[in-house]
Amino acid sequence: MGLAAKERGFLSVLSAPLLARLTADASRKSYSSGQLIHCKGEKTPGFSMVRKGHVRLGSVGPTGNFLEFGMLRAGDVYGEMTVINRIARIHDAYAVGPTTVDHLTAERFDRAVADYPEMQLALLRLMARRLHYAYQRIDDILHLPLIDRVAQHLLDSGRKSTDPASVALKQADLAEAMGASRVSISKSLAQLACEGLVRTGYGRIEIADRAGLSKWLSARGTSTNPRS
Repeated sequence: MGLAAKERGFLSVLSAPLLARLTADASRKSYSSGQLIHCKGEKTPGFSMVRKGHVRLGSVGPTGNFLEFGMLRAGDVYGEMTVINRIARIHDAYAVGPTTVDHLTAERFDRAVADYPEMQLALLRLMARRLHYAYQRIDDILHLPLIDRVAQHLLDSGRKSTDPASVALKQADLAEAMGASRVSISKSLAQLACEGLVRTGYGRIEIADRAGLSKWLSARGTSTNPRS
């Protein structure tokens, strides 16, 4: 039994019988905002389905900053690599806001995949998308100026938000996501604000002109295709 009237993300492509099977076999847990769900290096494999709230994936870098890899919302899943390859987790996972996650053991995951072959194609497509996303992130870091990466990240975050014009993101969080200093992020946001493209506020960054921000990136030769 799902928490949402209509599933989104990976869960939305699954048939009703398969989704019911996964839900019935899973262990449901609720987390408070900021609570650690899984830690990097954890060796117990498991497939997790986000049913409510958000899950932030990332890890702490050498300087002590948390580097964000991705933000998952209801309907998204993670942990597929741990159950397919039986490898340790490569990211920490934190709840963002009140969050509910269904956890499936590796053994139950294997049985569900064996009983429902459609799961194999769905997982293959999921992993292909995530590999493409990882390649895009690497290419961005190697080739794009920080301000372009900031603008792209804001566009992508806006696409996931209920309000595309307002992103609930602190400058410190943006700095962690970009792997940059807060001073550098502030300079990039200030330049975008001078262009009339964004406005900064307490705990939020408003996209003043979403179409303009997209055109600004395109004019600089940066693709505005979603990075996630």
